[in-house]
Amino acid sequence: MSGRLTVLTGTRAGDTRDLGATRLSIGRDPVCELRFDATLDVEVSARHAELHDENGVAVLRDANSTNGTYVNGKRVRGERTLRDGDVIQLGARGPKLRYDAKPNEAGNRGGPSTTERVAVAVRHETHGLRVTLVAAGVLIVVLSGAALWMSRNAASANARELDVLRRRNDSLSAALDRDVHSMSGRLAGLDSALAQARRESDDLRRRLREAVGRDGVRLLSTRVAEAESRRGAIMAAARLDYSAIIRANGKAIAMVAVEMPDGRMYSGTGFGVMADGLVITNRHLVQNEAGQSPKRIAVIFADTRDWLPAHVEKVAGDADLAVLRLERDGPFPTISRVAASVPPVGAPVALLGFPLGMSTPMDGTDAQITARTTLGVGTISKSIPNVLQIDAFAAEGSSGSPVFGADGALIGVVYGGADGTGGRIVYAAPSSAISALMQAVGGGR
Repeated sequence: MSGRLTVLTGTRAGDTRDLGATRLSIGRDPVCELRFDATLDVEVSARHAELHDENGVAVLRDANSTNGTYVNGKRVRGERTLRDGDVIQLGARGPKLRYDAKPNEAGNRGGPSTTERVAVAVRHETHGLRVTLVAAGVLIVVLSGAALWMSRNAASANARELDVLRRRNDSLSAALDRDVHSMSGRLAGLDSALAQARRESDDLRRRLREAVGRDGVRLLSTRVAEAESRRGAIMAAARLDYSAIIRANGKAIAMVAVEMPDGRMYSGTGFGVMADGLVITNRHLVQNEAGQSPKRIAVIFADTRDWLPAHVEKVAGDADLAVLRLERDGPFPTISRVAASVPPVGAPVALLGFPLGMSTPMDGTDAQITARTTLGVGTISKSIPNVLQIDAFAAEGSSGSPVFGADGALIGVVYGGADGTGGRIVYAAPSSAISALMQAVGGGR
């Protein structure tokens, strides 16, 4: 694939990219070869489009972008062959790019027009002036406000102090009212649940007295035990401290970005288990159906800005789990511990990860983001030897998210969910599968 792309508008206006024989991915995702600003170029999707070669001809493919890809004003459906001078637009109002099939010919017929080159040059030359003018305007406003505030400060100091105290008192009163209302609602819900559990227990005891024979006594005794277990789960939910779970494990959660050999890119979640650089995630995230590993893997830990290269160390044969090895020296953060067994059905759990990847708000822009995790809460709705079913929320990017019990120990790893449930029925590999994989790589916890 030969030719050149010239960015006409947007934050990268004036940039050019000579096209080679490989695919060229375009978007706001850090792994895109032609990457736009994640904050300012809002029309551009994380993975918007890509260019690839078909028998020496440049072909443009829309990567299921949110706002669409246009060529000469017409939206691309699937793929479109590019011709010399075609103008590509990322979204109806997004950045424009020109494709030059023969950029080195005399006159550079496929390059930007004189008007476009002048506009780009003007934008570059006046950028500093515009920034200076804006800063000067802000400074004038700040200085004017400061002068006005200082002129009035002496006469109204007492009045302001009283007003601050009054508002603080009002704020504290409102916060206290909200806390009391919230606690009242939680207590009312717990009272209702406990009352129902007591009624069920009393009913079962009555039926037990009426039952005749050993089998009836044993059956009803089992149901009484189940009712008492539900009561215990309700009390555990009231005592669950999500903040403590985040403090103990939050730094070890990581976003995992991959690029497969066919050019597809996506992200998921993982978590550190060994300080020397072992990270657990899902097998399906780092291995396609043909058994191929990604061309590139990058990992960024929560509350950091550094993308770290990694490779696949081992994949599990009987669970959707894999171990990555970071290619930098540690130490790295790790989760607190892996549970020896999973809690019973009805127990509360917490999920930490990156649902929807960088489509959710992050600190910073472009590749210079600070990764921030999302907390999800739920309950165990079913437990069988190889699968935990959880009533919670998960989406694309949640794959590999750790699941923690009330004591902060790891009890599972999210790997999928049931179709048609809107992400509300979530499946996770249990802690026993995690421990087995860690033993296999010599890193048992």
